[in-house]
Amino acid sequence: MSCSTSTAQTRPKHLKEYTDLIYDSEVYPVILDSKDRVMSLPPIINSDFSKISQDTRDIFIEITAVDENKANIVLNTLVAMFSCYCETPYHVEAVEVEYEATGRKVVTPNMNSRPMSASVRYLNAISGLDLNPDKICAILTKMMLSGTYDEKSDTVTVSVPPTRSDVLHACDVAEDMAIAYGYNNLEKRPLTTITVGRQQPINQLTDLLRYVAFHVMPCYAMPCHAMPRWCADADVNCRVSDVCSLWLCADTRSPKLASLRCSLWVSARTWLIHALANHHRIPGPSDRADPN
Repeated sequence: MSCSTSTAQTRPKHLKEYTDLIYDSEVYPVILDSKDRVMSLPPIINSDFSKISQDTRDIFIEITAVDENKANIVLNTLVAMFSCYCETPYHVEAVEVEYEATGRKVVTPNMNSRPMSASVRYLNAISGLDLNPDKICAILTKMMLSGTYDEKSDTVTVSVPPTRSDVLHACDVAEDMAIAYGYNNLEKRPLTTITVGRQQPINQLTDLLRYVAFHVMPCYAMPCHAMPRWCADADVNCRVSDVCSLWLCADTRSPKLASLRCSLWVSARTWLIHALANHHRIPGPSDRADPN
């Protein structure tokens, strides 16, 4: 249920970590027991009478969140961890939740496993291994993933338990496969692709823009011809005047700089033009009084 409240003017320091979630809401959620006692004001605080102690034997786990999927992930994980301490291990009681706004009814927690399939070729390629399907299914059990092999489609289908919410894609299965095999046991092979490292042209352009923004712009008396004429990297070969003409009139003499027009415009629009707009009212050198 929920109850109407007025917006608080101040937030207690020990609660401010969670108040932003409902601070601007017109109603606050309240959880009551069968005797109409307040059990919790989620996500702010729980009642003192309902807290867990060493003598607690019956535990009611409730999860409230603004994202239903995340709430179910947390609920399933907590229930799975607590279930090993139950009188009948790994047996829990489900609860039917009815949403007042829509009338939708959901039984939680949903402890069903979800299937995920990946081809044997893909798993071996991503992990850098060369294992047969039976070996793949065997080592995945170390990661709480039970798998079956379909010879017709050459795929391995694993059963992902509710405690493995981190398994979202087939690449996660390949990662678990490599972890179970052991990173130190992976065969070391020489690189098949040789590359030469150098600075990306867009990075060099943004470095140039930073120089203009932080070294030249604050010095309003500095003329344009006093700026550094060339970039450090001769391969890009762009001048400060090229940069200015690029985003002001889209007319540049540097073909390599022209090819980066879109990228430079995004960089300039986000902070350089904003800085210029905020400084256009500041008087220039000719408008300032002579200190002498």
